[in-house]
Amino acid sequence: MKLPAFLGLESGKYVMMLFCGCQINELNNWMSQAIRTPYYWRIPTGGGPEFVAGPYSPIWYLINQPAQWGYFVWMHYLFAFDIGFTILNYWGHRWPFIIFYSANSIYFFDTNPVDFWLFNMMMLAIYSWKWSLFSILFKIPWMTLPFATPRWFPFPPSYVWPFIFSDPYGYHESPLRWAQIGAVWFTTLIIYLAVYRKHSIGTIPLYRLWYRIRDGKKPDGKDDRRYL
Repeated sequence: MKLPAFLGLESGKYVMMLFCGCQINELNNWMSQAIRTPYYWRIPTGGGPEFVAGPYSPIWYLINQPAQWGYFVWMHYLFAFDIGFTILNYWGHRWPFIIFYSANSIYFFDTNPVDFWLFNMMMLAIYSWKWSLFSILFKIPWMTLPFATPRWFPFPPSYVWPFIFSDPYGYHESPLRWAQIGAVWFTTLIIYLAVYRKHSIGTIPLYRLWYRIRDGKKPDGKDDRRYL
């Protein structure tokens, strides 16, 4: 049953991507502009507070570079990686975990692709707590510099943090988005602590990663994925 579920999930995501009309909505117009001009300021129509687009880390900008060429280029780029992430999360897991991943992956791919990479990094936390930490560093502008930096790897300017703490638009963002991000972050970390803590991927040689994914086993041969 996993193969039909996988094909149905990915087909549904792709159809929604093509026909949702998202290429003209505010989110994707903002995304394309943000990648081309990192941390730019925008004055809303009619005056009001200034707005900083994309107050995230330099890594977020680097990994989302295809967005500068438009919605469909960016989304096909994400879709190629989404197929790989879905295979990884379907392989060797039981249905409760697969349903948890599938429900969230639809939202983070079709509705909130800005956080697509954040979501998948949080999902990797079932293998190592380091991914939980890295997902935070990926999201926040962890370093600011007082001078200009390359567009392809920009460091946040000094005005980004004051904007984050005083953002008048932040109050209007859906609290469900932040609740879902928080729920995924805590759930995957709990899974790691409950199941993989003693033999996480971070503690074994990189060349053995594929064997862990393929067989769903710890180095000692015990299959702990039956609990997921």
